[in-house]
Amino acid sequence: MQLPGRLRLTTLGDLLGALHRACASGILELVEIEGARAGRSHRVFFDSGLIDDVDTAFEQARLGERRSRLEALYGLSEALIRFHVPRPRSGFRQQPLSPREFLHGRPRARADFAARVSERFSSRFAGRSEAARGLEPRHAAYRTLGLSSTAQAREVQRAFRKLAAEQHPDRFPNASPAEKAQHLSRFAQLSAAYHLLMG
Repeated sequence: MQLPGRLRLTTLGDLLGALHRACASGILELVEIEGARAGRSHRVFFDSGLIDDVDTAFEQARLGERRSRLEALYGLSEALIRFHVPRPRSGFRQQPLSPREFLHGRPRARADFAARVSERFSSRFAGRSEAARGLEPRHAAYRTLGLSSTAQAREVQRAFRKLAAEQHPDRFPNASPAEKAQHLSRFAQLSAAYHLLMG
């Protein structure tokens, strides 16, 4: 797994999500590089993709509360990103934070991407009447997911997950650049269709 070198190139939510999906164990270190606090380091300890502990010097983070310490890190706009192998830790260890606790409701770069793709997906029908514009993108989205227009939300979710698992660009590491672009485009269409129907 490759992580970007700077926080401004991604969001903390995307970074934590990538480490969670990779079931990473180690220490994510964020080193501030701007202002009077340049050089100050913040650390997030991962154990099999879950957050085990958070170490930060932010004043607003209450002592002893991992979630409030993690919450303070979301205020960082720029920092160097480093990841270190885990060191053995002794003593009392709390239950790790679940992904819902550290990712739910957080800004994600891919959410912006999905919105842009969804907008492009819907723009194909821009020249049509108001009634047609409201219906046709939804029908196209159902067709993209291989569903009928009477499918329920649960069926939409199930179809998207199945297709996403089969067609995710990461499943084709040896693809040529042209094939990678094709896989990305197809996955973007699936994501746009899903967000259009579920949003």
